[in-house]
Amino acid sequence: MADVLSRIHSAVVLADGDAPDFPEAALGIAAFFRERGIPMTLKAVHRKGWILAGRDEELFISLLPWEGWHLSYRVRKSRAVLKAGRSQLKGNLFDLVVSAPDGASPSQMEIFSRMVQIMQQIV
Repeated sequence: MADVLSRIHSAVVLADGDAPDFPEAALGIAAFFRERGIPMTLKAVHRKGWILAGRDEELFISLLPWEGWHLSYRVRKSRAVLKAGRSQLKGNLFDLVVSAPDGASPSQMEIFSRMVQIMQQIV
């Protein structure tokens, strides 16, 4: 049986542009989607910046370690069939949440890899 990612035709990924691991994460995420032939938009989001993301992608992933009204607004406006993030937002906006254990600080790529691993188990 095919996993949920095989039915995705477009994706947007919000990554923490201020994190030291951003360049590595951007390359890894781009490679993942390129290998699967899924068009993907990667947005580098800065702590004090605006989140400018499309609304029509089928997969919405937020690797941002913070919450806020602007992220909540973007997730609500997204028409994605699957939304994933690092912590649940008010109103249970994310379908999949991968959070770190207390005291741990995994890289964006580690969080992304875990999200993908879980999505590949969904049929």
